[in-house]
Amino acid sequence: MPEADPTRAIAIVGGGPRGLFALDCLCGWAARYPHRRLAITLLDPAARPGAGPVYDPNQPDYLLMNFAAGLIDAWDRSFASNAQRPALVDWLARTNSASADPGAYVPRATVGRYLMACYEILARGLPANVRLVHRQAFVDEVSRCGARWQIAGAGHTDRADEVLITTGHQAWQSKPGARPVSVFPAARLAEHDDTPGAALRCKGFGLTFIDAALALTVGRGGRFETRGSGQLRYRASGHEPACIRPVSRTGRPMLAKPDPGVIQATPARDDIVAELSRWLAERPRPIHDFVGGIWPAFLTAADAYIQAAPGTTRAWFTAWCDTHQSADEARATLRQSWAMATGRCPPGPGVALALVWRGAYPALVRIVSHDGLAPAAWDAFRAAATEMERIAFGPAASNIARLLALIDAGQVDLSALGAPADAACDIDATIAPPYRLDPAGPLPGLVARERLARTAYDTLAVNAHGRPIHAPSGRPVAGLAVIGRVTELSVLGNDTLSRRLHDTMRDWAATVFDGLAHTDRLA
Repeated sequence: MPEADPTRAIAIVGGGPRGLFALDCLCGWAARYPHRRLAITLLDPAARPGAGPVYDPNQPDYLLMNFAAGLIDAWDRSFASNAQRPALVDWLARTNSASADPGAYVPRATVGRYLMACYEILARGLPANVRLVHRQAFVDEVSRCGARWQIAGAGHTDRADEVLITTGHQAWQSKPGARPVSVFPAARLAEHDDTPGAALRCKGFGLTFIDAALALTVGRGGRFETRGSGQLRYRASGHEPACIRPVSRTGRPMLAKPDPGVIQATPARDDIVAELSRWLAERPRPIHDFVGGIWPAFLTAADAYIQAAPGTTRAWFTAWCDTHQSADEARATLRQSWAMATGRCPPGPGVALALVWRGAYPALVRIVSHDGLAPAAWDAFRAAATEMERIAFGPAASNIARLLALIDAGQVDLSALGAPADAACDIDATIAPPYRLDPAGPLPGLVARERLARTAYDTLAVNAHGRPIHAPSGRPVAGLAVIGRVTELSVLGNDTLSRRLHDTMRDWAATVFDGLAHTDRLA
Protein backbone atom coordinates (compact mmCIF):
# COMPACT_ATOMS: atom_id res chain seq x y z
CA MET A 1 0.00 0.00 0.00
CA PRO A 2 1.40 3.45 -0.92
CA GLU A 3 2.81 5.56 1.87
CA ALA A 4 0.51 8.43 2.87
CA ASP A 5 1.23 11.75 1.15
CA PRO A 6 1.53 15.06 3.03
CA THR A 7 -1.82 16.61 3.82
CA ARG A 8 -2.97 19.07 1.16
CA ALA A 9 -4.94 22.10 2.40
CA ILE A 10 -7.96 23.06 0.30
CA ALA A 11 -10.12 26.15 0.75
CA ILE A 12 -13.60 26.32 -0.79
CA VAL A 13 -14.92 29.89 -0.80
CA GLY A 14 -18.71 29.74 -1.00
CA GLY A 15 -20.91 27.14 0.64
CA GLY A 16 -23.92 27.15 -1.66
CA PRO A 17 -24.77 24.32 -4.07
CA ARG A 18 -21.49 24.56 -5.97
CA GLY A 19 -19.48 24.51 -2.76
CA LEU A 20 -21.44 21.40 -1.79
CA PHE A 21 -20.75 19.81 -5.20
CA ALA A 22 -17.04 20.60 -4.86
CA LEU A 23 -16.91 18.91 -1.46
CA ASP A 24 -18.75 15.91 -2.91
CA CYS A 25 -16.21 15.52 -5.72
CA LEU A 26 -13.21 15.90 -3.42
CA CYS A 27 -14.62 13.21 -1.14
CA GLY A 28 -15.35 10.97 -4.12
CA TRP A 29 -11.76 11.15 -5.30
CA ALA A 30 -10.41 10.82 -1.75
CA ALA A 31 -12.29 7.54 -1.31
CA ARG A 32 -10.48 6.20 -4.39
CA TYR A 33 -7.06 7.41 -3.26
CA PRO A 34 -6.88 6.84 0.51
CA HIS A 35 -3.13 7.63 0.68
CA ARG A 36 -3.81 11.24 -0.37
CA ARG A 37 -4.92 13.34 2.59
CA LEU A 38 -6.98 16.52 2.45
CA ALA A 39 -7.70 19.21 5.01
CA ILE A 40 -10.69 21.13 3.61
CA THR A 41 -11.88 24.48 4.92
CA LEU A 42 -15.29 25.57 3.68
CA LEU A 43 -15.75 29.32 4.12
CA ASP A 44 -19.29 30.64 4.04
CA PRO A 45 -21.19 33.04 6.33
CA ALA A 46 -24.24 30.75 6.56
CA ALA A 47 -24.65 28.76 9.77
CA ARG A 48 -25.57 25.64 7.76
CA PRO A 49 -23.91 25.27 4.34
CA GLY A 50 -25.41 23.73 1.22
CA ALA A 51 -28.27 25.99 0.22
CA GLY A 52 -26.75 29.44 -0.30
CA PRO A 53 -28.98 32.53 -0.42
CA VAL A 54 -30.82 31.48 -3.60
CA TYR A 55 -32.21 28.37 -1.89
CA ASP A 56 -32.51 29.83 1.58
CA PRO A 57 -34.79 27.40 3.47
CA ASN A 58 -36.37 30.31 5.34
CA GLN A 59 -37.77 32.00 2.24
CA PRO A 60 -41.54 31.76 1.63
CA ASP A 61 -42.93 28.69 -0.07
CA TYR A 62 -44.69 30.69 -2.79
CA LEU A 63 -41.28 31.11 -4.48
CA LEU A 64 -41.08 28.07 -6.77
CA MET A 65 -38.34 26.40 -8.79
CA ASN A 66 -38.41 26.62 -12.58
CA PHE A 67 -36.54 23.30 -12.63
CA ALA A 68 -38.52 20.06 -12.17
CA ALA A 69 -37.82 18.12 -8.98
CA GLY A 70 -36.79 15.00 -10.89
CA LEU A 71 -33.82 16.85 -12.38
CA ILE A 72 -32.31 17.86 -9.03
CA ASP A 73 -29.60 15.60 -7.66
CA ALA A 74 -26.77 16.84 -5.45
CA TRP A 75 -24.56 13.80 -6.01
CA ASP A 76 -22.03 12.97 -8.71
CA ARG A 77 -23.13 9.44 -9.61
CA SER A 78 -19.74 8.60 -11.10
CA PHE A 79 -18.50 7.97 -7.56
CA ALA A 80 -19.49 4.62 -6.07
CA SER A 81 -19.72 6.19 -2.63
CA ASN A 82 -22.79 8.14 -3.78
CA ALA A 83 -24.81 5.17 -5.02
CA GLN A 84 -27.22 5.13 -2.07
CA ARG A 85 -27.38 8.87 -1.45
CA PRO A 86 -30.73 10.52 -2.21
CA ALA A 87 -31.67 12.69 -5.15
CA LEU A 88 -34.28 15.32 -4.32
CA VAL A 89 -37.25 13.09 -5.18
CA ASP A 90 -35.84 10.25 -3.03
CA TRP A 91 -35.34 12.66 -0.14
CA LEU A 92 -38.87 14.01 -0.54
CA ALA A 93 -40.25 10.47 -0.49
CA ARG A 94 -38.50 9.87 2.82
CA THR A 95 -39.49 13.17 4.41
CA ASN A 96 -42.75 14.21 2.74
CA SER A 97 -44.13 11.59 0.37
CA ALA A 98 -47.04 13.81 -0.70
CA SER A 99 -44.66 16.06 -2.67
CA ALA A 100 -42.33 13.40 -4.16
CA ASP A 101 -43.38 14.09 -7.77
CA PRO A 102 -40.52 14.17 -10.32
CA GLY A 103 -42.49 16.62 -12.46
CA ALA A 104 -43.31 19.05 -9.64
CA TYR A 105 -41.86 22.54 -9.36
CA VAL A 106 -41.27 22.59 -5.63
CA PRO A 107 -40.55 25.63 -3.43
CA ARG A 108 -36.98 26.85 -3.50
CA ALA A 109 -36.98 26.60 0.30
CA THR A 110 -37.62 22.86 -0.01
CA VAL A 111 -34.61 22.49 -2.30
CA GLY A 112 -32.58 24.45 0.25
CA ARG A 113 -33.52 22.02 2.99
CA TYR A 114 -32.52 19.13 0.75
CA LEU A 115 -29.14 20.69 -0.05
CA MET A 116 -28.42 21.31 3.63
CA ALA A 117 -29.35 17.70 4.38
CA CYS A 118 -26.90 16.59 1.69
CA TYR A 119 -24.13 18.64 3.29
CA GLU A 120 -24.84 16.96 6.62
CA ILE A 121 -24.71 13.53 4.94
CA LEU A 122 -21.30 14.42 3.50
CA ALA A 123 -19.98 15.86 6.75
CA ARG A 124 -21.01 12.74 8.67
CA GLY A 125 -19.58 10.33 6.09
CA LEU A 126 -16.19 11.83 5.24
CA PRO A 127 -13.51 9.42 4.04
CA ALA A 128 -10.86 8.71 6.68
CA ASN A 129 -8.29 10.75 4.75
CA VAL A 130 -10.40 13.94 4.70
CA ARG A 131 -10.78 16.53 7.45
CA LEU A 132 -13.44 19.24 7.07
CA VAL A 133 -13.86 22.54 8.88
CA HIS A 134 -16.71 24.94 8.17
CA ARG A 135 -15.62 28.48 8.95
CA GLN A 136 -18.70 30.68 9.24
CA ALA A 137 -17.15 33.75 7.68
CA PHE A 138 -17.27 36.06 4.67
CA VAL A 139 -14.15 36.17 2.49
CA ASP A 140 -13.09 39.52 1.08
CA GLU A 141 -9.57 38.72 -0.09
CA VAL A 142 -7.66 35.87 -1.70
CA SER A 143 -3.97 36.57 -2.34
CA ARG A 144 -0.68 34.78 -2.85
CA CYS A 145 1.42 33.92 0.17
CA GLY A 146 4.65 32.43 -1.15
CA ALA A 147 3.76 29.17 -2.88
CA ARG A 148 0.38 29.07 -1.13
CA TRP A 149 -2.76 31.21 -0.93
CA GLN A 150 -4.07 33.38 1.88
CA ILE A 151 -7.82 33.65 2.38
CA ALA A 152 -8.89 36.52 4.61
CA GLY A 153 -11.93 38.30 5.98
CA ALA A 154 -12.99 40.16 9.09
CA GLY A 155 -11.43 38.35 12.04
CA HIS A 156 -9.97 35.36 10.19
CA THR A 157 -7.06 34.33 8.00
CA ASP A 158 -6.54 30.89 6.44
CA ARG A 159 -3.84 29.49 4.20
CA ALA A 160 -4.24 26.79 1.60
CA ASP A 161 -2.42 24.99 -1.19
CA GLU A 162 -5.51 25.14 -3.38
CA VAL A 163 -8.42 27.62 -3.49
CA LEU A 164 -11.76 27.17 -5.23
CA ILE A 165 -13.98 30.26 -5.47
CA THR A 166 -17.61 29.44 -6.08
CA THR A 167 -19.47 32.43 -4.70
CA GLY A 168 -22.31 32.53 -7.25
CA HIS A 169 -24.81 35.38 -6.90
CA GLN A 170 -23.17 37.93 -4.67
CA ALA A 171 -24.38 41.44 -3.82
CA TRP A 172 -27.82 40.61 -5.22
CA GLN A 173 -29.67 42.16 -2.30
CA SER A 174 -29.75 45.93 -1.85
CA LYS A 175 -29.13 47.37 1.59
CA PRO A 176 -32.21 48.21 3.69
CA GLY A 177 -33.50 51.64 2.70
CA ALA A 178 -31.83 51.66 -0.72
CA ARG A 179 -33.83 52.50 -3.84
CA PRO A 180 -34.76 50.74 -5.95
CA VAL A 181 -35.62 47.91 -3.58
CA SER A 182 -34.25 44.49 -4.51
CA VAL A 183 -36.66 41.57 -4.73
CA PHE A 184 -34.65 39.42 -2.35
CA PRO A 185 -35.07 38.59 0.41
CA ALA A 186 -38.73 38.30 -0.60
CA ALA A 187 -39.94 38.54 3.00
CA ARG A 188 -38.36 41.98 3.27
CA LEU A 189 -40.09 43.10 0.08
CA ALA A 190 -43.39 41.73 1.32
CA GLU A 191 -43.00 43.72 4.54
CA HIS A 192 -41.67 46.87 2.86
CA ASP A 193 -43.41 49.97 4.14
CA ASP A 194 -44.65 51.29 0.80
CA THR A 195 -48.09 52.76 1.40
CA PRO A 196 -50.78 50.26 0.41
CA GLY A 197 -52.54 51.69 -2.59
CA ALA A 198 -49.42 53.16 -4.22
CA ALA A 199 -48.45 52.07 -7.74
CA LEU A 200 -44.97 50.55 -7.94
CA ARG A 201 -42.75 50.37 -11.02
CA CYS A 202 -40.59 47.26 -11.29
CA LYS A 203 -37.55 46.95 -13.53
CA GLY A 204 -37.64 43.59 -15.30
CA PHE A 205 -40.28 41.19 -16.64
CA GLY A 206 -38.66 37.81 -16.12
CA LEU A 207 -38.54 35.16 -13.42
CA THR A 208 -37.51 37.62 -10.73
CA PHE A 209 -40.45 39.88 -11.59
CA ILE A 210 -42.82 36.99 -10.87
CA ASP A 211 -41.14 36.59 -7.48
CA ALA A 212 -41.62 40.32 -6.84
CA ALA A 213 -45.28 40.22 -7.83
CA LEU A 214 -45.94 37.26 -5.53
CA ALA A 215 -44.10 38.88 -2.61
CA LEU A 216 -46.21 42.04 -2.96
CA THR A 217 -49.50 40.13 -3.19
CA VAL A 218 -49.46 36.64 -1.66
CA GLY A 219 -46.71 37.83 0.66
CA ARG A 220 -49.10 40.52 1.92
CA GLY A 221 -51.96 38.16 2.64
CA GLY A 222 -53.64 37.69 -0.75
CA ARG A 223 -54.54 34.26 -2.08
CA PHE A 224 -55.33 32.41 -5.28
CA GLU A 225 -58.53 30.44 -5.86
CA THR A 226 -59.17 27.91 -8.59
CA ARG A 227 -61.85 28.77 -11.09
CA GLY A 228 -63.13 26.97 -14.17
CA SER A 229 -60.85 25.48 -16.83
CA GLY A 230 -57.88 25.34 -14.47
CA GLN A 231 -57.48 29.10 -14.29
CA LEU A 232 -56.91 31.06 -11.10
CA ARG A 233 -58.59 34.05 -9.45
CA TYR A 234 -56.73 36.38 -7.10
CA ARG A 235 -58.37 37.49 -3.85
CA ALA A 236 -56.75 40.63 -2.51
CA SER A 237 -56.01 41.24 1.15
CA GLY A 238 -56.16 45.02 0.92
CA HIS A 239 -52.48 45.40 1.78
CA GLU A 240 -51.19 45.23 -1.80
CA PRO A 241 -49.91 48.19 -3.79
CA ALA A 242 -52.45 49.68 -6.17
CA CYS A 243 -50.63 47.90 -8.96
CA ILE A 244 -47.20 46.62 -9.96
CA ARG A 245 -46.00 47.87 -13.35
CA PRO A 246 -43.14 45.90 -14.93
CA VAL A 247 -40.79 48.02 -17.03
CA SER A 248 -39.35 46.05 -19.92
CA ARG A 249 -37.55 47.28 -23.02
CA THR A 250 -38.92 44.53 -25.30
CA GLY A 251 -42.15 43.64 -23.50
CA ARG A 252 -41.55 40.00 -24.36
CA PRO A 253 -42.47 37.72 -21.44
CA MET A 254 -40.92 34.41 -20.47
CA LEU A 255 -42.90 31.46 -21.81
CA ALA A 256 -44.18 28.61 -19.68
CA LYS A 257 -42.52 25.23 -19.47
CA PRO A 258 -45.01 22.50 -20.45
CA ASP A 259 -46.43 20.43 -17.60
CA PRO A 260 -45.07 16.85 -17.47
CA GLY A 261 -46.69 14.58 -20.04
CA VAL A 262 -48.48 17.39 -21.89
CA ILE A 263 -46.15 17.25 -24.90
CA GLN A 264 -46.02 13.56 -25.69
CA ALA A 265 -42.55 12.06 -25.97
CA THR A 266 -42.43 9.77 -28.99
CA PRO A 267 -39.58 7.76 -30.53
CA ALA A 268 -39.68 10.08 -33.55
CA ARG A 269 -39.32 13.20 -31.38
CA ASP A 270 -36.56 11.61 -29.32
CA ASP A 271 -34.73 10.75 -32.55
CA ILE A 272 -34.98 14.36 -33.76
CA VAL A 273 -33.26 15.64 -30.63
CA ALA A 274 -30.71 12.82 -30.58
CA GLU A 275 -29.80 13.38 -34.23
CA LEU A 276 -29.41 17.13 -33.65
CA SER A 277 -27.16 16.42 -30.65
CA ARG A 278 -25.01 14.04 -32.69
CA TRP A 279 -24.75 16.57 -35.51
CA LEU A 280 -23.69 19.30 -33.08
CA ALA A 281 -21.03 17.06 -31.55
CA GLU A 282 -19.48 16.58 -34.99
CA ARG A 283 -19.12 20.30 -35.80
CA PRO A 284 -15.52 21.45 -36.08
CA ARG A 285 -14.40 24.05 -33.56
CA PRO A 286 -14.21 26.96 -33.46
CA ILE A 287 -17.56 27.80 -35.02
CA HIS A 288 -17.24 30.87 -37.22
CA ASP A 289 -20.89 31.41 -38.14
CA PHE A 290 -23.50 30.41 -35.55
CA VAL A 291 -26.49 31.98 -37.30
CA GLY A 292 -25.67 30.55 -40.72
CA GLY A 293 -24.04 27.29 -39.70
CA ILE A 294 -25.69 26.08 -36.48
CA TRP A 295 -28.94 27.91 -35.77
CA PRO A 296 -30.80 26.64 -38.92
CA ALA A 297 -30.46 23.07 -37.62
CA PHE A 298 -32.45 24.00 -34.49
CA LEU A 299 -35.17 25.65 -36.57
CA THR A 300 -35.42 22.63 -38.89
CA ALA A 301 -35.56 20.23 -35.93
CA ALA A 302 -38.36 22.28 -34.33
CA ASP A 303 -40.40 22.12 -37.55
CA ALA A 304 -39.96 18.34 -37.62
CA TYR A 305 -40.83 18.05 -33.94
CA ILE A 306 -44.40 19.24 -34.54
CA GLN A 307 -44.55 18.18 -38.21
CA ALA A 308 -44.83 21.79 -39.34
CA ALA A 309 -44.09 23.03 -42.85
CA PRO A 310 -40.42 23.89 -43.41
CA GLY A 311 -39.75 27.48 -42.44
CA THR A 312 -42.57 27.68 -39.86
CA THR A 313 -40.29 28.01 -36.83
CA ARG A 314 -37.96 30.43 -38.60
CA ALA A 315 -40.90 32.73 -39.39
CA TRP A 316 -42.21 32.48 -35.82
CA PHE A 317 -38.80 33.25 -34.29
CA THR A 318 -38.18 36.20 -36.61
CA ALA A 319 -41.58 37.68 -35.74
CA TRP A 320 -40.95 37.07 -32.03
CA CYS A 321 -37.60 38.90 -32.08
CA ASP A 322 -39.01 41.80 -34.12
CA THR A 323 -41.98 42.42 -31.81
CA HIS A 324 -41.93 44.92 -28.95
CA GLN A 325 -45.01 43.62 -27.23
CA SER A 326 -47.69 45.92 -25.93
CA ALA A 327 -49.73 45.19 -22.79
CA ASP A 328 -52.44 43.42 -24.80
CA GLU A 329 -49.92 41.44 -26.84
CA ALA A 330 -47.96 40.33 -23.78
CA ARG A 331 -51.15 39.27 -21.99
CA ALA A 332 -52.24 37.25 -25.06
CA THR A 333 -48.77 35.69 -25.33
CA LEU A 334 -48.87 34.60 -21.69
CA ARG A 335 -52.36 33.18 -22.04
CA GLN A 336 -51.48 31.21 -25.15
CA SER A 337 -48.25 29.97 -23.56
CA TRP A 338 -50.16 28.75 -20.51
CA ALA A 339 -52.73 27.01 -22.73
CA MET A 340 -50.02 25.17 -24.67
CA ALA A 341 -48.10 24.26 -21.52
CA THR A 342 -51.19 22.74 -19.93
CA GLY A 343 -52.40 20.90 -23.04
CA ARG A 344 -55.39 23.13 -23.72
CA CYS A 345 -54.20 23.79 -27.26
CA PRO A 346 -51.65 22.11 -29.53
CA PRO A 347 -47.99 23.08 -29.17
CA GLY A 348 -46.79 25.76 -31.55
CA PRO A 349 -43.34 26.44 -33.01
CA GLY A 350 -42.20 28.28 -29.86
CA VAL A 351 -42.84 25.22 -27.71
CA ALA A 352 -41.15 22.95 -30.25
CA LEU A 353 -38.12 25.23 -30.41
CA ALA A 354 -37.92 25.30 -26.60
CA LEU A 355 -38.02 21.51 -26.34
CA VAL A 356 -35.44 21.03 -29.08
CA TRP A 357 -33.14 23.67 -27.57
CA ARG A 358 -33.36 22.13 -24.08
CA GLY A 359 -32.93 18.60 -25.42
CA ALA A 360 -29.80 19.40 -27.43
CA TYR A 361 -28.44 21.93 -24.94
CA PRO A 362 -25.83 19.58 -23.41
CA ALA A 363 -24.29 19.06 -26.86
CA LEU A 364 -24.41 22.79 -27.54
CA VAL A 365 -22.68 23.49 -24.23
CA ARG A 366 -19.86 21.11 -25.10
CA ILE A 367 -19.11 22.65 -28.49
CA VAL A 368 -19.46 26.31 -27.43
CA SER A 369 -17.64 26.35 -24.08
CA HIS A 370 -13.90 27.06 -23.86
CA ASP A 371 -13.33 28.89 -27.15
CA GLY A 372 -15.78 26.83 -29.19
CA LEU A 373 -17.01 30.01 -30.88
CA ALA A 374 -14.79 32.26 -32.94
CA PRO A 375 -14.87 35.89 -31.78
CA ALA A 376 -16.88 36.94 -34.82
CA ALA A 377 -19.67 34.49 -33.90
CA TRP A 378 -20.21 35.58 -30.29
CA ASP A 379 -22.59 38.50 -30.80
CA ALA A 380 -25.03 36.52 -32.93
CA PHE A 381 -24.90 33.55 -30.59
CA ARG A 382 -25.48 35.74 -27.56
CA ALA A 383 -28.51 37.38 -29.21
CA ALA A 384 -30.08 33.99 -30.00
CA ALA A 385 -29.26 32.57 -26.57
CA THR A 386 -30.83 35.58 -24.83
CA GLU A 387 -34.11 35.00 -26.65
CA MET A 388 -33.94 31.29 -25.91
CA GLU A 389 -33.73 32.12 -22.19
CA ARG A 390 -37.23 33.60 -22.52
CA ILE A 391 -38.52 30.82 -24.76
CA ALA A 392 -36.99 27.67 -23.24
CA PHE A 393 -36.11 28.40 -19.62
CA GLY A 394 -39.19 30.15 -18.32
CA PRO A 395 -41.38 29.42 -15.29
CA ALA A 396 -43.69 26.51 -14.63
CA ALA A 397 -47.17 26.82 -16.11
CA SER A 398 -48.52 27.19 -12.56
CA ASN A 399 -46.57 30.41 -12.11
CA ILE A 400 -47.82 31.78 -15.44
CA ALA A 401 -51.35 31.01 -14.19
CA ARG A 402 -50.63 33.07 -11.06
CA LEU A 403 -49.25 35.95 -13.12
CA LEU A 404 -52.32 35.92 -15.37
CA ALA A 405 -54.61 35.99 -12.32
CA LEU A 406 -52.74 39.03 -10.98
CA ILE A 407 -53.07 40.73 -14.37
CA ASP A 408 -56.80 39.94 -14.51
CA ALA A 409 -57.24 41.35 -11.00
CA GLY A 410 -55.42 44.56 -11.91
CA GLN A 411 -52.64 43.88 -9.42
CA VAL A 412 -50.15 43.65 -12.29
CA ASP A 413 -50.44 46.42 -14.89
CA LEU A 414 -48.56 45.88 -18.15
CA SER A 415 -48.96 49.43 -19.44
CA ALA A 416 -45.27 50.31 -18.82
CA LEU A 417 -43.95 47.58 -21.15
CA GLY A 418 -41.68 49.16 -23.71
CA ALA A 419 -40.50 51.90 -21.35
CA PRO A 420 -36.82 52.89 -21.61
CA ALA A 421 -34.41 50.54 -19.84
CA ASP A 422 -33.18 53.40 -17.61
CA ALA A 423 -36.66 54.46 -16.49
CA ALA A 424 -36.93 55.24 -12.78
CA CYS A 425 -38.27 52.26 -10.83
CA ASP A 426 -39.20 51.43 -7.25
CA ILE A 427 -38.14 47.77 -7.41
CA ASP A 428 -35.23 46.11 -9.21
CA ALA A 429 -36.27 42.67 -10.47
CA THR A 430 -33.12 42.06 -12.49
CA ILE A 431 -30.07 39.99 -11.62
CA ALA A 432 -26.64 41.59 -11.99
CA PRO A 433 -24.81 40.42 -15.14
CA PRO A 434 -22.09 37.79 -14.66
CA TYR A 435 -19.26 40.22 -15.48
CA ARG A 436 -20.17 42.47 -12.54
CA LEU A 437 -17.91 41.22 -9.76
CA ASP A 438 -18.98 41.84 -6.18
CA PRO A 439 -16.77 44.71 -4.96
CA ALA A 440 -16.95 43.36 -1.40
CA GLY A 441 -15.86 39.86 -2.42
CA PRO A 442 -12.45 38.39 -3.24
CA LEU A 443 -12.58 38.41 -7.04
CA PRO A 444 -11.92 42.05 -8.06
CA GLY A 445 -8.63 42.25 -6.16
CA LEU A 446 -7.60 38.77 -7.21
CA VAL A 447 -8.31 39.47 -10.88
CA ALA A 448 -6.21 42.64 -10.76
CA ARG A 449 -3.27 41.19 -8.81
CA GLU A 450 -3.03 37.97 -10.81
CA ARG A 451 -3.84 39.68 -14.13
CA LEU A 452 -6.53 37.14 -14.92
CA ALA A 453 -7.86 37.00 -18.47
CA ARG A 454 -11.38 38.10 -19.30
CA THR A 455 -13.64 37.07 -22.19
CA ALA A 456 -14.88 39.49 -24.85
CA TYR A 457 -17.84 40.18 -22.53
CA ASP A 458 -15.64 40.78 -19.49
CA THR A 459 -16.47 37.53 -17.72
CA LEU A 460 -13.64 35.43 -16.33
CA ALA A 461 -11.83 33.12 -18.76
CA VAL A 462 -11.19 29.62 -17.39
CA ASN A 463 -10.07 26.28 -18.78
CA ALA A 464 -11.98 23.00 -18.61
CA HIS A 465 -10.79 22.43 -15.03
CA GLY A 466 -12.01 25.83 -13.84
CA ARG A 467 -8.47 27.28 -13.76
CA PRO A 468 -8.41 30.99 -14.57
CA ILE A 469 -5.94 32.11 -17.22
CA HIS A 470 -2.96 34.37 -16.57
CA ALA A 471 -3.50 36.97 -19.30
CA PRO A 472 0.15 37.80 -20.12
CA SER A 473 1.25 34.17 -20.50
CA GLY A 474 -1.99 32.45 -21.50
CA ARG A 475 -1.27 29.73 -18.94
CA PRO A 476 -3.72 28.48 -16.27
CA VAL A 477 -3.04 29.67 -12.73
CA ALA A 478 -1.91 26.78 -10.54
CA GLY A 479 -3.67 26.21 -7.24
CA LEU A 480 -6.64 28.44 -8.09
CA ALA A 481 -10.05 27.70 -9.59
CA VAL A 482 -13.21 29.71 -10.17
CA ILE A 483 -16.41 27.88 -11.06
CA GLY A 484 -19.83 29.41 -11.60
CA ARG A 485 -21.66 32.44 -12.88
CA VAL A 486 -18.69 34.78 -13.30
CA THR A 487 -17.25 32.43 -15.96
CA GLU A 488 -20.38 32.58 -18.17
CA LEU A 489 -19.57 32.68 -21.91
CA SER A 490 -16.21 31.06 -21.20
CA VAL A 491 -18.39 28.23 -19.87
CA LEU A 492 -21.90 28.07 -21.32
CA GLY A 493 -24.78 27.05 -19.09
CA ASN A 494 -23.63 27.77 -15.54
CA ASP A 495 -26.90 26.62 -14.02
CA THR A 496 -26.58 26.51 -10.24
CA LEU A 497 -28.09 23.06 -9.72
CA SER A 498 -27.30 21.23 -12.93
CA ARG A 499 -24.64 18.51 -12.66
CA ARG A 500 -25.38 17.11 -16.11
CA LEU A 501 -23.94 19.81 -18.36
CA HIS A 502 -20.33 19.97 -17.20
CA ASP A 503 -17.60 17.80 -15.71
CA THR A 504 -15.74 20.91 -14.53
CA MET A 505 -16.21 20.28 -10.82
CA ARG A 506 -15.15 16.65 -11.04
CA ASP A 507 -12.18 17.51 -13.25
CA TRP A 508 -11.06 20.30 -10.92
CA ALA A 509 -11.22 17.94 -7.95
CA ALA A 510 -9.19 15.41 -9.94
CA THR A 511 -6.41 17.95 -10.50
CA VAL A 512 -6.17 18.35 -6.74
CA PHE A 513 -5.11 14.70 -6.69
CA ASP A 514 -1.80 15.25 -8.51
CA GLY A 515 -3.04 15.70 -12.08
CA LEU A 516 -5.45 12.78 -12.22
CA ALA A 517 -7.88 14.61 -14.52
CA HIS A 518 -6.34 13.07 -17.64
CA THR A 519 -4.59 9.92 -16.44
CA ASP A 520 -7.07 8.38 -14.04
CA ARG A 521 -10.39 10.05 -14.76
CA LEU A 522 -13.66 8.35 -13.88
CA ALA A 523 -15.72 7.13 -16.81
